[in-house]
Amino acid sequence: MSNLLHRSVTAVLCVAGLIFASCSAVQEPQLVDASLTSMIDLKLNGDGANFLLEEHSVTNKQFLSFVELNPHWARSKIVRTFADRNYLSHWQGDFEVLPESLNCPVTNVSWFAARAYAAWAGRRLPTKEEWEYVAMASDTAVDGREERDYQQFVLDWYSKSTESLPGEICQNVQNYYQVYDMHGLIWELIDDINGPVSSGGSKALFCGNVPASNIDPNDQVEFLRDSLRNSLSASATYPNLGFRCAADEYVADCCAAVPQAAEISRLPDTSIYLLDTEWQDQTGANRSLNDFSDEVVVAAMTFTHCEYACPRIVIDLQEIEKQIPVEQLDKVRWLLISMDSARDTPEVLHDYAESNNLDTSRWTLLHGDDFAVRGIAAALGVRYQKDSNGNFAHSNIITTLDTEGRIAHQLLGLGAESSPSVAAIKAECAK
Repeated sequence: MSNLLHRSVTAVLCVAGLIFASCSAVQEPQLVDASLTSMIDLKLNGDGANFLLEEHSVTNKQFLSFVELNPHWARSKIVRTFADRNYLSHWQGDFEVLPESLNCPVTNVSWFAARAYAAWAGRRLPTKEEWEYVAMASDTAVDGREERDYQQFVLDWYSKSTESLPGEICQNVQNYYQVYDMHGLIWELIDDINGPVSSGGSKALFCGNVPASNIDPNDQVEFLRDSLRNSLSASATYPNLGFRCAADEYVADCCAAVPQAAEISRLPDTSIYLLDTEWQDQTGANRSLNDFSDEVVVAAMTFTHCEYACPRIVIDLQEIEKQIPVEQLDKVRWLLISMDSARDTPEVLHDYAESNNLDTSRWTLLHGDDFAVRGIAAALGVRYQKDSNGNFAHSNIITTLDTEGRIAHQLLGLGAESSPSVAAIKAECAK
C-alpha cells in the first residue's frame, strides 16, 4: 500500500453544542484533543431505513482518546478474550502514538475493541448491509459495479497482500455519498462479523430455516471481503484492519469513562464472563454472565421459534444431561441463550422451558438485547444471521465452560457424538 500525503483533517461534531466536557476534566493521562468524526446521513438501498455513517475511519488519535478514558482497553491491560497479542502493537506504549500516525486509521484493533469504542461514542459498528451499500458507490455513481476501471481498482487493492500500516485518512477521492476510503486504505470491521459463511463452510452447522448466505458469487470484490470476515475471530487484529462507526441517530450523551466492574476484573483473561453485558432469565430477573461463576456451564444459542435445529440442540443437551452422574449434576448449569432479542422475552422463555420439561433449578434461559447477543455469539464462535421473517440461520455449537467461564470443550453440529462433551463436563466437575 503506497504512502499517502498529509492533509489537515477537521472532524467536527454534527450536534450543536455537544462538547467533551467530561473528557477535558481528566488529568491522568494527558488527553489528546480528538473529536468524533462527522457523519453522513444515508438511506439504505436508496429508499430504506435511515442511518448515519462516519465519513472516514476512526483514527489513532480518536482511539487514543477512548483508551485514555478507559485504560482497561490499553495495550498492556487488554484481556485475551477481547484481543490477541498484536493489539495496538504499532503504538509506542499504552498512551503513546507517533505524531505522524495520529491521523492514520487505527488498526491492530479487534472487533471487541471496535464495538467498545463505538458504544463509548454513542454509536455502533455498521451492519454488513449498510457497509456494502455505501461501498458499492464509485465517486460518480450510486452503483459503481458496472464501471470497469473503478471495479478493477477495487479488485486490485483487495487482492494485494500487505501487512504495512496505512497512510492518512481522506487522501483519496470521496465516493458518491461524500464518504472517504471505503476502498484503498484499510479493510474494515462490521457489526455482524459472525454472520453465516458464504462458501466452503459446513452447511450441517446451520439451521435449515433460512439460507446460510446471500452473497452473489459473481461479485468478486464482496466475495473477497466476505472471505476475510469468515476467517476472522472477534479477538483477531491485523495491521491493515480498522473500522468506522455508524448510528441510527446522533447521541449527545457519550464519551464518558466506563469503568470495569471489580468482580469482572478478577476473572482470568480468557473468560467469556468478562463480557459485561446485561441479561434477563426466564423469570424476568436481571442476570450477568458472571452469575454463573463457580458452576460448570453447558451453553448453547437457540431461539424458540426455530423448528429444525434448535429443538434438536435441546434434545442433545438433555441426552448429555442424562449421562452426568447424579452426584455431579448439582455442579452443572444448563444454559440456553436466545439469539432472538425481539421475540424471546422472559415470558416466552418461561413457557418454552415448561413445554420442553426443563428443570429450571438446573436450566437457565437468557434474553438479552442485540448488543449482548452479538457479543456472546462472537465469544462462543457462533455464527448467525436474521432473515426478513425474524428467523435465524445459525451454527449449532454446544459449549462447556469451566467454573471461571473459560471454554473447556465445544461440540459442533447436530446429533454429534456426545462422549467428548460428557467427558469434559465430568472432568470440570471433578476439579
